[in-house]
Amino acid sequence: MVAKVVDSNVWVIMDDLQEKACALVCVEWGSSFSNGEDKLAVDRSWKIISEYRENIQKGGLAERYLNEFFSQPWERIEFVDIELDRDGIALLPDSNLISDPSDRKFVAVALRFEPPALIINATDTDWAKDHDKLATAGITVQELCPAYIQEKLKE
Repeated sequence: MVAKVVDSNVWVIMDDLQEKACALVCVEWGSSFSNGEDKLAVDRSWKIISEYRENIQKGGLAERYLNEFFSQPWERIEFVDIELDRDGIALLPDSNLISDPSDRKFVAVALRFEPPALIINATDTDWAKDHDKLATAGITVQELCPAYIQEKLKE
């Protein structure tokens, strides 16, 4: 079993009818992930899980997949401790690893593993923009919708 850190946008895009191609890829990934053996890596303070729940469509596919996942044995969820500043932003050894402070929690969780856990992304361009800095820290990001990311980077 491999631990994976999943950016919230992967769950959110599943129910986005405007981005059908990317949504379909994420739905297929979500189905495979929830029915597979890999682990979901999250912070023990529930920042990531709370963000999932706050942003997904209620009654949508993402909620169904997450509910199915959380109804499985908890051995598939890897809770790790991360440090937060007084504003609730995750602290990193190098704060420049990722430009978006809200993404630091994903990086902080990934860095708790040796080697760092794989980060799964669908639509956030920050991961591509910060690719080189993340790579120097040993972090790999799997882009589920690379064509979408490339189009957004051109804008």
